[in-house]
This record gives sequence, structure tokens and C-alpha cells, in this order.
Amino acid sequence: MDHVPDTVKKLYLFSDCCSGQNRNSIVSPMLFVTLEAHASVRDIHHIFLVPGHTPMKCDNKHSITENRKKKAGLVSVPCEWYNVVKSASKSFEVLEMHEDFLNFASLIDMNGPLIMRDKMENGDKMYFTKTHWFHYSASNIGVLKVKPSFNEDSLPVDYSMIRGRRGLCLLLGGTQCLKFLLVMRFRKKNSMI
Repeated sequence: MDHVPDTVKKLYLFSDCCSGQNRNSIVSPMLFVTLEAHASVRDIHHIFLVPGHTPMKCDNKHSITENRKKKAGLVSVPCEWYNVVKSASKSFEVLEMHEDFLNFASLIDMNGPLIMRDKMENGDKMYFTKTHWFHYSASNIGVLKVKPSFNEDSLPVDYSMIRGRRGLCLLLGGTQCLKFLLVMRFRKKNSMI
């Protein structure tokens, strides 16, 4: 987001349907924080492609990386992935992340300002894994519009994540988005020694 020009008002994100990476409850708080952190961006549309029908350009890069990993052998710690990806192709640019990470899950924990509800505003059950379109608006932080399909007749439905339905919550105003260190678990560390 640091490289998005101030003239950009809308962002369109296209993702595959992997719930472990993209279509889950942690991405929503992250995108709300993004809207608050970047005043010029007013709307984010997060669209999930139909599995098996919409290949992405990056799929080829994933395949190249997977083939390189097979040749490299066992990857024991996360930092080794940098070398695997770097050596997979000369066209890959790998940026190592050294700064603290933000714990977006803390925004939906027991004391966070957001909550994962079972139902949308119209009373229908909310399924993150069956939704194909999420719309986040800077004018309505904490409430997103969702569509279960790409059908033009499908109207967006509001899904409020605001705890207690108390209106606008300022995610960056407090200390809700806590920084945390990636700490290796004791058993994992011992198994590597």
C-alpha cells in the first residue's frame, strides 16, 4: 500500500479461493485498517475467482516455485523460503520482510472492536467460504457488503462486524492492532537442534 498513489480512490483485489490465505475472517480487519491508514483509498473490492475456471497469471510462478522446492529438498525454517523462491527464476523479485507484523486477529478476539457474526443483516447465514465479492468502504468501517455470486441479479447484503453494533469503530485510534513477534514454539525449536 505504500506504493499506491494518492490519486487512487478504489482498489480491486483478485484472489483465489484459498480460505487459509485469502478468504477468511482475518483479511477483513486488515482491509478495514488499510482503509483507515490510507486516506485517499475510499473503496476496496475483494473478488474471489471461481475455482478451476479462472486461472491467474501468478499460478505459473507458483508452479515454478514448487518445482524448485522439490529440487531444493527440505525447507526447515520460514527464512529458507527466500532462497528457494530467489533461485526458482531470475525474474522473481523477493523482498525480505524485517519489520514487525501486525496482528489483525487481535481485532476480532474477545476484547477486539470487531466480531464474526453468524448472520448477515438480512438474517441469512454468513459463509466466508461461499462469498465471491466483498466491498469495503471507508465511509462505513466495520460493515462490508457481500455477494454470494457474480450473478448481476444478486444484490449486495450488509455484514456488520462491529462489536455491540455501536457504530463506527476506529481501528487505528487505539492499540487494538498489536504488533507481535514471530516466536518459535519450544518443541519446534528442540526438534531442530
